[in-house]
Amino acid sequence: MKMSMKTFALTVVLCLAATFSLQAEDKKTSEGKYAVFLKLWDAAGMDQQIQGQGKLTILIPTNEAFKELNGLAPRFLEDLQKPENAKRLKRIMMYHVLLGEHDLTLTTEEKTYKTLQGGDVIVKDKQGRLMVNDAQVVLPNIEFNIGGHEGMVDVISRVLIPPPIPQEELE
Repeated sequence: MKMSMKTFALTVVLCLAATFSLQAEDKKTSEGKYAVFLKLWDAAGMDQQIQGQGKLTILIPTNEAFKELNGLAPRFLEDLQKPENAKRLKRIMMYHVLLGEHDLTLTTEEKTYKTLQGGDVIVKDKQGRLMVNDAQVVLPNIEFNIGGHEGMVDVISRVLIPPPIPQEELE
């Protein structure tokens, strides 16, 4: 039986979406490619943060991306989860959520997207690689519908860190 390219692509997307759904429902596991992100998502109370936001695009770094970040700043992840750093953790997690559902693979020229955190990310094609700031999109366009939330997930190669908050916003 021959399968059209469209049918094949749809099958792959459905399999990936099912895989993500299983990962998201089992957030307590230490296994899986996104376990660190999902653990931090819970710690930051992100399910409550995205309530009522409509469709979203979530940029999910792999566990390897978090290991790389921790290698640059030892104990970063451990410190980030301390109660006194709750606001910082929430800012970082919210920076990984784009308002609206976006197919980033359609990007032909540099485009800016607003994040739930309030900052912007820049999406561009860089020599044939789809980039969000300095992170490469390694697995795009995974549709999700979990716990009443729906939208698009893009797996990225690095953890996105929001720019510092200007002093006038802190006062």
